[in-house]
Parts: sequence; C-alpha cells; structure tokens
Amino acid sequence: ARFTSPQRSGDSAVDAHTIALDGVGGDWYGRPGSVRFRGLARAESEGGRVSTDGGTLTVEGADAATLVISLATSYRNYLDVGADPAARARNHLAPAARKPYAHLRDRHVADHRRLFGRVALDLGPSERAELPTDERIPLFADGKDP
Repeated sequence: ARFTSPQRSGDSAVDAHTIALDGVGGDWYGRPGSVRFRGLARAESEGGRVSTDGGTLTVEGADAATLVISLATSYRNYLDVGADPAARARNHLAPAARKPYAHLRDRHVADHRRLFGRVALDLGPSERAELPTDERIPLFADGKDP
C-alpha cells in the first residue's frame, strides 16, 4: 500500500507497520495553501509479515490483513488552521489499531447506516423496470426509458 496525493506532500515510514503521508493543501485564489494534513496507514496481519520501506507498506505471506487508515488536518475553524495533524491522526489510529477486525467492520457499517440510511428516493413504478436489460437498452437510447 502507498499513499498518493495531488497536493504538495511526502511519504515516509513511521514504524514497521505504519506509513505516513504529510502535506499541505493547494493554493486558493492566489493565496498559498495553509491547511496541513497527515494520513496514516497501519497493517496488522494474521500470519505472514508486515514491513515498511519509505512510504510503502507491504504484507507478505499473510492469511489475512487489516489496514487501518487515519486522516487528519490542521483545520480547527476558518480562523485557525494551527492544529497538529500528526497528533490528531495518531490519536485516532492508535485505539482503532487495537480493535479486532469484526469490531471495526461492525462500527463502520453502523456509522454508514446512520448517515446514509436517512434518505430514500422513490421514482415511482415503471413497467419498463420489468423488462430485461437487453430490451431496455434500445429504449434508453431512444429516450423512452426512465
């Protein structure tokens, strides 16, 4: 695994299981970017071996691996961009890295449902929805498929 970013950034190894990406946001309307960021990625494996080389994180010979990612910025509010993104990212990564995969997945699914299960979209019934795809495609090309 390796981080990339279109922003000014550099990557590094933090320890044998963790890589980092540090950078600063781009310029905006002629003003230099000032929001700094840090991304951390940590791998834990079942069997095998985890290693880092510069900004590359490698898992070899593992039966399974869990990759925990934490991203943080220096943004506090529109007047203050002086927070420490490295400390923020580390403070979120450390407790998550100690949790088992099943717990992380369950928590992620619950967070996702809470945020994305709030809205429903019903476009109403359509007889064309019952047609097979090969019959719907020509109708769509003619603008006759909703």
